[in-house]
Amino acid sequence: MLKPSVYVIIIESLDQSQVYGGSRIEIFEDGAHLPIEAAVFSEAPEISSFLISRKEYRIAEICGLWNSLAVAGLGIGSTYSIRCGIALASLINVNELVALCSPYTYRIAHNYGFQLLECVGANGAIPYAGANEIAHVTYQDNIQTLPGSSDEERNFILDLRKNPIQTRIENGRKGILKVQYDLSLNRS
Repeated sequence: MLKPSVYVIIIESLDQSQVYGGSRIEIFEDGAHLPIEAAVFSEAPEISSFLISRKEYRIAEICGLWNSLAVAGLGIGSTYSIRCGIALASLINVNELVALCSPYTYRIAHNYGFQLLECVGANGAIPYAGANEIAHVTYQDNIQTLPGSSDEERNFILDLRKNPIQTRIENGRKGILKVQYDLSLNRS
């Protein structure tokens, strides 16, 4: 089913024979709920009123980050997905993003200026996955200028916005990667 408020990011091999990871940008709209609402509502029902209060600013959620075992540890499901998600969100006129983060992804999201959404849960923290873990509800209130993000990531994202199709040599956690970015908006 095609849903115009959902944008999927696929990270795949250049020949498109292997999918390595991805994520989604879901725009908050009247009558629809973001995945974060379903995930945290029982512990933090105030998430819904927060999203409603930000609707006029065109808020969206970056969610569904994943990667295959074949690329585990390369940053495919985290760093590259977040970077591409923020760049793509600004290209579709989103101004603010929320994200539900594990403790691990919160450390990465913090590089992009995501802060704890302190009006939700216990200062942004909520029990998650059967209370075996704490999740962090995070928020970036300006994806155009990316306040609080590292200079390196801000500059990278600004460049991706200007040049949504480009190839870069990346110094990954497990060595050098050649990454071809293509953030053109293909609807199929």
